[in-house]
Amino acid sequence: MEDIKTSPKSLRSLVGEINKGKYNFDLPIQRRAGIWKPKEKSLFIDTLLRNYPIYPALVNKHSDTKEIDVVDFKQRFTTIAAFANDEFKLSKNLKPLTIDGTEYEIAGKKFSKLDETVQSRFNDRDISIITMTDATEEEIVDIFERINMGHQLSNGQKRSTIESNEVREIIYSIADHPFFEKVLSPAQFKKNLDRDIVIQCLMLTEKTDKNNFTSFRDVDMNKFIMYYNDKIADPNEKQFAEKKIENLGNTDLVITDDVLDFMVMNYCNDIRSLEGQLKRLFFCSIMEQTNYIDMNFASEVFKDQKTIKKAQEPLTKEFILKTTAEFYYLTISQIISKNRTRNLVTPREICMYLMRELLDVTFSEIGVTFSNRDHSTVMKACKRVETKIKKDPDYKLAVDKLKQKLGTM
Repeated sequence: MEDIKTSPKSLRSLVGEINKGKYNFDLPIQRRAGIWKPKEKSLFIDTLLRNYPIYPALVNKHSDTKEIDVVDFKQRFTTIAAFANDEFKLSKNLKPLTIDGTEYEIAGKKFSKLDETVQSRFNDRDISIITMTDATEEEIVDIFERINMGHQLSNGQKRSTIESNEVREIIYSIADHPFFEKVLSPAQFKKNLDRDIVIQCLMLTEKTDKNNFTSFRDVDMNKFIMYYNDKIADPNEKQFAEKKIENLGNTDLVITDDVLDFMVMNYCNDIRSLEGQLKRLFFCSIMEQTNYIDMNFASEVFKDQKTIKKAQEPLTKEFILKTTAEFYYLTISQIISKNRTRNLVTPREICMYLMRELLDVTFSEIGVTFSNRDHSTVMKACKRVETKIKKDPDYKLAVDKLKQKLGTM
């Protein structure tokens, strides 16, 4: 790394540069834009308008090409540009903004509908940008982990650093298909598991005499990426892959209700099996160049499999624990532990709520299951879940999906 300097930049200038494509947001370790929910985007814009402090952005400038990679601040950069370009409205719950003693309504408005005084406040707001010059990939990964409180990169983030630009583009293009919104939970999206599922599906379609990609261990997925980098380097193979992606964008994927019912009837008791069969359906539709999956198509795909529904497992505390753990990619021991990290608290409280709602058990009995917690702790957790279900559609969707997997909806 040759140099580091910090300088201010107005949002007006920043938005202009983003619109001109000056910044590269495709750094492998970064999450894709769009992960923030509308509420989070709105709160960030409100923070800027009120001149509240925010931490600086971090970018890496390449002296040879003059390209600028966004290392940290991606979600904020894209949110700023999206708001300035009228791509979303502010939350209806925001309080009026006071500037020089005058109140201005900002709730429920796009940028173009704001008063000119408020627009000027936004455009003239400065943010600090720390610019590194010619930082190496190792330095960027080290800095990124330090910024994120010492959290190491996930295996998926590490894997993305060995993907060629062409392969990364293919993975993201397929992951953008609305199919994944149908089959993945919000928690899975937040962890970027859609990318891993795309890679696993590509592995299933790339079987050869030399390469029988059936193991989804990280080491095998990494080997596949190296293989696929070389394959897509061939212009003919790249063109073939692009044709598949082009077909995906023609129309939305349609899965008829009878197919969805069939999947639920035969695979809902095993999340791994359900995900596997959905992947199989999806990629068979790509190979057959169709975006319409009906029962005739599904029957052909599954003709070599036994599809006899397993007996419904009795609804018990143990079954609810197991199902919740699988849904959030956790272990039962993690959910019942006394660890209060954010990724454990939500699944734990939902699990308590489901036990209380679906079983004839007391708060005290549930508390015993969760490492002998007090009955009042369980009661408060259940009330929090009830409140969030009413206020947060995504949260309610997750609870409903869990109920479906438990066979209660």
